[in-house]
Amino acid sequence: IRILIKRSDLKVGTYPITAATYDASKTQVEMSYNSKGTNIQYPVEGNVIITAVDTNAKTIKGTFSFNCVEDDSKPISTSNPITTKVTDGTFSYRYDVSN
Repeated sequence: IRILIKRSDLKVGTYPITAATYDASKTQVEMSYNSKGTNIQYPVEGNVIITAVDTNAKTIKGTFSFNCVEDDSKPISTSNPITTKVTDGTFSYRYDVSN
């Protein structure tokens, strides 16, 4: 799971998760997760909640939860049901750190 947070969203708040655009235009979740052997799961709805930001220490903490489907080009339905639910996710990391 990769959480991409826009600089303008580096503040305490709740940010919706929608289908990934892979372009840094919004806060989003990307996921490389295969729970069923051959079917990839795509996050389509949920939230990233930033609970703390320290700009001096360059740290950020928060939680996340989201639902996934196997085809993110179709709406959630009986033919494209929620196949995975990610709940109670947490993160705590330093940003702008040299490797």
